[in-house]
Amino acid sequence: MADTDTPTGAQSGRSFGYAAVTTAFLGLLVSGYGLLLTPTSLLDGIWIAAIGFSVALAGVVGTPWAGRRLGLSAADRQTLSLSLSGLATVLLVGFLVADGFAGVGIGVVS
Repeated sequence: MADTDTPTGAQSGRSFGYAAVTTAFLGLLVSGYGLLLTPTSLLDGIWIAAIGFSVALAGVVGTPWAGRRLGLSAADRQTLSLSLSGLATVLLVGFLVADGFAGVGIGVVS
């Protein structure tokens, strides 16, 4: 099995992998959706935008490019990416719990 940090690895010469680009793109889509919801419900829109922003940052921080720019080692990049993914998960669960118990949210028309 080849090491991916060497020139003979599967990602030789690439700064961005498909997973990182996909994750960042999906995060930006979720953030944009959250911003579109702000006229309907300010708190829900900001909360969803924060989830998307965390996902987008998790995707970007996991790239070697971000590691070079920020001076992070591969282990630090992985830790930061997983931490941001965990933050997005906590925000998502918190949103679902708060939205379910409070009875206010996207589907409620006043």
